[in-house]
Amino acid sequence: MSERLDALTAREYTDRDGNKKTSWTKIGAAFRTRDGGYSITLEALPLPTMGERGLETRIVLMVPRQREDQQNNRRDDRRDNRGGGYDRDDPRTGGY
Repeated sequence: MSERLDALTAREYTDRDGNKKTSWTKIGAAFRTRDGGYSITLEALPLPTMGERGLETRIVLMVPRQREDQQNNRRDDRRDNRGGGYDRDDPRTGGY
């Protein structure tokens, strides 16, 4: 398991062609604690949205992904893997 997870929130929208899309916003990170849990640090708070079950606020924790430009310029120090490049329709998010 990763020592750090990115905290994200998702917002669904419809593009100008009428396709449903999801926009991901990184709002913080979760760090592994000594006892195996996580400590979450938020830089922003997500707004509630109307979901299938009514008004809800959801934060998704995901393993950081390297952006394409970082993958092309890899260094030997792989500890710096700041995130970005999340798949907008990633099935790991439970349909979010």
